[in-house]
Amino acid sequence: MSPTVRQQRLGIELRTMRADMGNWQKSSISGNSNQCIEVRSSDGLVEIRESDTPDDVIVTTPKKFALWLEGVKRGEFDHFGTA
Repeated sequence: MSPTVRQQRLGIELRTMRADMGNWQKSSISGNSNQCIEVRSSDGLVEIRESDTPDDVIVTTPKKFALWLEGVKRGEFDHFGTA
């Protein structure tokens, strides 16, 4: 299957093929669970995925990720779920 124009523009095909490559980090709170969010840096970007669906990768810039983390630390997203 060839990638769509949108996938080519966003680099989705490349990211999907590389999703299983190492250095993913997850919270120590998750332990050995496969129910967590993982993150890594790759080619100057930040990649985010769910451990149970590792081929689905969200790609963003370090600046956008840092701003989102600030919101997380302030509790701005607490209403989306509980531990």
